Amino acid sequence: KRNYFDLARQILKSGTSIGANVEEAQGGQSKKDFISKIQIAYKEAKETHYWLRLLRDSKILEFKLANSLIQDCEELLKILVRIFRRQVIHTGGFGKPVRRGGYLEIAILRGGILCERRMGYAAIIICYIHWGLVPIYWKLLQGIEPVELMMYRLVFSSLIAFALMVLRKKWRDFATGFQSWRSTGFIGISALAVGINWFTFMWMVVNDRVAESSLGYFLCPFVSISLGFIFEKERPSFLQWVAVAFAGVGVSIMGMRMGYLPFPALVIAVSWGFYSLLKKRSALGPMTSLAGESVFMLPVAVGYLWWLGARSSLEWSGEDIGFRSLVASTGVVTVLPLFIYSFAAKKLTLTAIGLFQYLTPTISLLLAVFHFGEPFGMNEALVFGFIWLGLALYIGEKLRAFWFGNKAVTQTA
Repeated sequence: KRNYFDLARQILKSGTSIGANVEEAQGGQSKKDFISKIQIAYKEAKETHYWLRLLRDSKILEFKLANSLIQDCEELLKILVRIFRRQVIHTGGFGKPVRRGGYLEIAILRGGILCERRMGYAAIIICYIHWGLVPIYWKLLQGIEPVELMMYRLVFSSLIAFALMVLRKKWRDFATGFQSWRSTGFIGISALAVGINWFTFMWMVVNDRVAESSLGYFLCPFVSISLGFIFEKERPSFLQWVAVAFAGVGVSIMGMRMGYLPFPALVIAVSWGFYSLLKKRSALGPMTSLAGESVFMLPVAVGYLWWLGARSSLEWSGEDIGFRSLVASTGVVTVLPLFIYSFAAKKLTLTAIGLFQYLTPTISLLLAVFHFGEPFGMNEALVFGFIWLGLALYIGEKLRAFWFGNKAVTQTA
């Protein structure tokens, strides 16, 4: 108990020292004084970060709570670094007088957070464009059966995820995901959901149904609204329910006028919706989460490929070295955008990320119609029209909340 008391006292001391030095920096009479206090605040923030990791690793503090506090501390460190760089490197050193009052808020909001957001926007746009254009890549691999191709994707992406986890020394975080049956079950169900999503998308691409696959990703927000209502006790607004109704009308029209329901697109939407729900409840990061899911997916993939090899049915073995290299790159194509996405997720709000997610299905739809030459007649236009109308309502409400949130930040600055 004495040791716990000493740890608590130390972290309280270093944590409150950050606020004290930031407060003194705000009232600094010169730029040199301002920067000196910010440097001390940075040192105390680094110390706080160390103590929080110590509390987490020694299991004194709950893992999920500790990780949340550590992430907040890391964001604070980034802000302090950007303030220092902006004031010393970009404005020519020390010694210039600083106007009293409001200086720190301006430095943080304009020199730190807004700059971080620009990098986040660039990263999320690159990520969604990549996912929108990726059908071109999967089309190049049409010579392999979708199931076999899926197994190669699981093997190579799992190997990369494990390698990155080792390089980044995330073994301890990885192990925490399997400390209870509940968390292990979440990882197992996540693996099933993402496996179904990946396979369905690849199957649709190689079978010339890219436009229909984009329909699945357009439906994702409506599935998320429904799952949030059922499992998270969220209360969607009236406009969100109207948006869901429009999407339902669009799917019904496809069933009545075209004679079939878009089951593969619905599988994409529902599987991704459940995967997002499970990821929200998971305490693991993107890479450790993918490595955890690989524990369940990798044995299945290796076992299936071994079975094909025993029957001399591996299509990989009959291809040239260039095609084999292309197949091996499925791991990079899978894991790289996850890295970019995780980078952007740390710098943007969920609303901002959500507003850009429609880049992916939009690019895929344009690719399907104008590059792959898939049919897009009046029936398809009517189906997508109702879904886009629902999306317009959904995005409009999100934009309104996002706009007023940004306006409040700007006014504060």
